[in-house]
Amino acid sequence: MPKPKKHPAARPVAAATTPPDRAPLTGRFGVAEGVALFAAALCLLLTWLSRNTLNPDGVSYLDLATRLAQGDWSSFVQGYWSPLYPALVALVSAIVGREPVTLIATAHAISGVFALLTIALLWWWGRALPGRLFGGAAVATFLLISAGLPRIEAVTPDVVLLAIMAGIGYELLPRRGERWLLLGLLLGAAFLTKTSAWPWLLVMVPLRLWGARDRTERWNVMRSSLVAIAVMLTWIVPMSRKAGAPSFGSASSLNTCWYLEACDSRTPDTHLGGHRAYHQVNVDSAGTLVWAEFATGEKWTYAPWSDPTAWSAGVLSNHSIVPTAWDLVSYWTRQFRNTFGLWLLPVLLGILLPSVLLLRRAGRWRALLAEDRMVLVTALLGFAGVMQFVLIHSEPRLIAPFGLLLALAVLHWASSGAATPRGSPLLLHPGVTLLGMAGAIGFAVPRLQEGWRSSMRIDGLVNAIAHTDATMRSAGMTQERIVVLGPAIPIEASAYLSGAHIVAQLLPSSVEVLKRLPTDQQQRVIGALFSGKADIAWLTTLDAGVTMVVIPKPGDR
Repeated sequence: MPKPKKHPAARPVAAATTPPDRAPLTGRFGVAEGVALFAAALCLLLTWLSRNTLNPDGVSYLDLATRLAQGDWSSFVQGYWSPLYPALVALVSAIVGREPVTLIATAHAISGVFALLTIALLWWWGRALPGRLFGGAAVATFLLISAGLPRIEAVTPDVVLLAIMAGIGYELLPRRGERWLLLGLLLGAAFLTKTSAWPWLLVMVPLRLWGARDRTERWNVMRSSLVAIAVMLTWIVPMSRKAGAPSFGSASSLNTCWYLEACDSRTPDTHLGGHRAYHQVNVDSAGTLVWAEFATGEKWTYAPWSDPTAWSAGVLSNHSIVPTAWDLVSYWTRQFRNTFGLWLLPVLLGILLPSVLLLRRAGRWRALLAEDRMVLVTALLGFAGVMQFVLIHSEPRLIAPFGLLLALAVLHWASSGAATPRGSPLLLHPGVTLLGMAGAIGFAVPRLQEGWRSSMRIDGLVNAIAHTDATMRSAGMTQERIVVLGPAIPIEASAYLSGAHIVAQLLPSSVEVLKRLPTDQQQRVIGALFSGKADIAWLTTLDAGVTMVVIPKPGDR
């Protein structure tokens, strides 16, 4: 009589076991957790030290935040600066206040919060992978990818974009785009954070379609792309209406002019050509004085830099150089060398290369064209984002978000799949993380020291400005409207901290003409040109030096 067959027990759909090299979520504290907490502490410290630090780009973002907070939507909509970051500052300012020092601290706090969110996401992402490497190595990469700590001290949206790019990486790799609505919102937010990224977003669609495994994933690509387009249109439509033609923004065209063609019309600081805002007068035999008047001076700290699109529209002529093929090759070679041979090199050699060598497995390279294709797609997207800036203008804070996406793809690929390969010493895996952290600390120490010194200098500047304002008010004068004699960009942060708006500027080349005049004639010329426009003129230098000059009123000697 035949024996009855034994049927194997049905396997559960999801195994409840924990990988051998992975501890349960509760009760675990390892290298990744220690690295994440240390990184968070560094970012919090940098946020505090840089709370009053301000750069010229930051003045423009804060000006835009003020315009939006005051309901001036027409001025807020412009083509160069991206809208999401100043919108966040404007939103928070409704709670904390809109004084200049408060807005600066608010902007840094926003960057600090997004830095902490990025660290938390990378740590959480690492818990979904079987190896010990990803969490700590990814956080170390985050601390190094900007050629040092994230640029929290710069009032720019770059740290926000770092967080968004980490979210995009998480949705593309472990989630494979299945949460298409969230992924689409993140892609749209990437555009609102850095509008010059729109070519990168276009490249993403065919690459993701190529990386999709089945019809469902291809549909998710299209759904997320439609969501991203809907978010992008919230900015593209008002920009296009203001420009009178379809527009993705002016950042690409203006940066191409400034960096590839060496146009000198970026601001009056360097412009030697003509502009609709310029006026000129001959002064005896000394020469010709050229100055600019800014009709929107009451809105902007420095109109040419707070709205470069409008300023560029008024340029009548500029001095530029049409680059030859050799010039372009030479420029791109320098850009590529600096990007990959200097700024990204610590991550490439200190983290990514050791990770791949430690966790390589037979067949994994071939899998990049099969089941691991989304890893290759994500890495290519990161590389394409970096190269977009290499082609026009590359610097660490600009390439960092896309470099992070590239690095996360490599780390995810190296850490996923089977557990630790045989013969690979376990101690070497946290060793990669600690090597990266050692590099990050090496970069962090001088940055924190400079942050401390900068904090002390700016605190002194704020106190000096308050004293100067009190003295001027007692004399019946105000510093809300000023005239700049010389370069304006170096002193723009000081003007913002003073609550000043630059309403006119004597071009730097004309300052030398003015200085050739006798002192009494200098006073008469300044009074004749700028009386009634402001009470005070700032005589400035390239190293941010300022000498205050009282503008004589009619009847004054």
